[in-house]
Amino acid sequence: MATVPEFPLNIVLPMAGLGSRFQQAGYTVPKPLIEVRGRPMYAWATDSLPLEFATRLIFILLASQPEFPRLRADIQRRYAKHNPVVLEVPALTAGQAVTVLRAEEFIAHDEPLLIHNADTAFTIDSAWAQQAWRQNCDGALLVFPSDEKRWSYAREGADGWVTEVREKEVISPWASTGTYWFRRGADFTRLAGERVRIGRKEAAEYYVGPLYNDLIAAGGRVKVFPIERLYCFGTPEDYERTLRELA
Repeated sequence: MATVPEFPLNIVLPMAGLGSRFQQAGYTVPKPLIEVRGRPMYAWATDSLPLEFATRLIFILLASQPEFPRLRADIQRRYAKHNPVVLEVPALTAGQAVTVLRAEEFIAHDEPLLIHNADTAFTIDSAWAQQAWRQNCDGALLVFPSDEKRWSYAREGADGWVTEVREKEVISPWASTGTYWFRRGADFTRLAGERVRIGRKEAAEYYVGPLYNDLIAAGGRVKVFPIERLYCFGTPEDYERTLRELA
């Protein structure tokens, strides 16, 4: 009989983008499978997460992409011990939150949910997820210092709890790695579903980060956890810079 982790965690990695900037830069290998020191990019992102707590590991892919069968096979082989669930969306969605909602039926409503993008990796003590749980956080973001407008940002109040999350607007020194933890999977599905229902977007998309504003407005408590080191592969320039740093 399988042992259930003390801190169960549903992990979802939305990987349903086109990777068009890499194609335009002349890369022929699909973005998630581009190698970084012997491992595909998406595996760097996945392996940054506290997989030891995963009760369910879910990947969401874009079925219309020609690399779909190859990527699905790599996931199923590489993460076989986690019995990964590989889902698909038929076309580009209106944002990451919509993509993650594709996994709603697989997300345990009363267990924590962790969402992470597939082109950012980092180092951090995996105990951060336990700390978020023990500190009675309703939500948590992993962050790093930045002042670049391309990221989303979380602002803290004097008491150390997050007061606001904004997309593409520098409201604090803390930029998000694209890693979002919810104490209850049901909170994400409820908040994301409501935003989609009323058509409430941020920067023309349904992002995950702004859902924390709704959680906070309802009395939820959200905290940031700084990472130790960031490895960004989002654009060809990011990827090439990270390769130089790793050399």
